[in-house]
Amino acid sequence: MPDLHIQTAFHTLAGRRPINQDAVAVQDLPGGRKLLALADGMGGHQAGEVASRKALEALSDALAAGATLDAAVKAANAAVHSAALDREDWQGMGTTLVALLQTGTRYEIASVGDSRAYRIDTAGIRQVTSDHSVAAEATRAGADQAEIAASPWRNAVTRAIGTAPAVEVDVFGPFDCTVPHTVVLCSDGLYRVVSNQRIRDHVYGAGDLAAAVWRLAREALDGGSTDNISVIVARFEGVTAGNDANANLALLADWLRDGPGLPPVDLPEVENRNGDKESANGTGTRRRRRSKKKGRRTSGRNKSLLVRLSDSIEVVVLIALVICILVLWLLI
Repeated sequence: MPDLHIQTAFHTLAGRRPINQDAVAVQDLPGGRKLLALADGMGGHQAGEVASRKALEALSDALAAGATLDAAVKAANAAVHSAALDREDWQGMGTTLVALLQTGTRYEIASVGDSRAYRIDTAGIRQVTSDHSVAAEATRAGADQAEIAASPWRNAVTRAIGTAPAVEVDVFGPFDCTVPHTVVLCSDGLYRVVSNQRIRDHVYGAGDLAAAVWRLAREALDGGSTDNISVIVARFEGVTAGNDANANLALLADWLRDGPGLPPVDLPEVENRNGDKESANGTGTRRRRRSKKKGRRTSGRNKSLLVRLSDSIEVVVLIALVICILVLWLLI
């Protein structure tokens, strides 16, 4: 498998609220999989911090047991819903959830609620997930924007983890990890204050990713966010050239186009029809007295034949090398 280079960083803070109902998880799972997840306990619901924490615990446990991302999110929903039935003060609790699961050279993103995932690359920034909120649903339905903005329910979520026995999960991907780009997961406490462009400005090309994530959260707080603020960033930096199959194929194509570039060797000289003596690689000529013995000229032909045979063997070796590289690439 290619040697992937991935940097991750996260930051979460309560902000102006007394309790941080957000929860984040960045962890390695069995089988070489990696999980990045963020949950925002529903504001105004009891025990939102419990819902977000239990959702990530159940998600991680299900994935560690080998579940798919969709199945693991549904397991998280069942766990939170079940816990809410156990205690009266937990009834009605819920949480959003956005998660990235990397498996090998691919990853998927799952979403329930209005926490978001963004993709950032040379082309700019775009939202990967779709918000499950009154405002977003109304916008997609073509409602008047002024009416949406005036609604007191505009930020209410229309889909959440734990509020019902079953939940519909949006899953996006798979996406390629080997292409350099950055993924940002965040709660609404960030994106309702910080613009998409500012999010990109902070994390794209940042030398210290942890510092960039901290500055991003601080900008949301200083900008007036009244909610908890959480952000996770994953930077996919591609693969090492030595293990990148595409890079190897490109190098091979250049090698075959320009020639193998083998070091020069002293090849035996052969006699041409004019009695000139030249090396088998066609460089240098030197007059010599034509031999009067027919056997000497026959010897020159034999040498020329050996050179052609040597060239043929070299071609066969090159073809075999190409086949081996292609087989290894398919196996990778």
